[in-house]
Amino acid sequence: MRKFFVVACLSAALAAYGQDDRTTVFGRYRSATGPHLVLCAQAVEIAALKARLNKPLEPGDDPAECIRKAQDAAKRAYADLSRTLQGKPTAVEALKNTQASFMAAIQGIAPHDNEVRIAYRTRINAQRARFTEAMERLRLEL
Repeated sequence: MRKFFVVACLSAALAAYGQDDRTTVFGRYRSATGPHLVLCAQAVEIAALKARLNKPLEPGDDPAECIRKAQDAAKRAYADLSRTLQGKPTAVEALKNTQASFMAAIQGIAPHDNEVRIAYRTRINAQRARFTEAMERLRLEL
């Protein structure tokens, strides 16, 4: 049942973020950022569940690796998009804000020591909401 829930959540998240055209620079930036927040949050939850069950992590389950890949993908996409925004100062500022909110969200995705589950989810949802708002501002500036 848990696997079905994870797959359903990931499918819904990827479908929502996958509505952008990946052939545009903005579409590639959005695809390089948004889905990673969902995927890495799930990697953290899977790792915590396996730790409670005393089961080893499988190769693709490491949250630190997920975070590193997400940061790398976002940095590459940011560089590509920022090159296309030359001469649009408000769009450049919106991109910087979006990138900053993404990096803060992805770096803070791991639970703090002794953080209860409800506090963790509240914090993660707030970070995701700030990122979504910044992404929408960027979309409007383009």
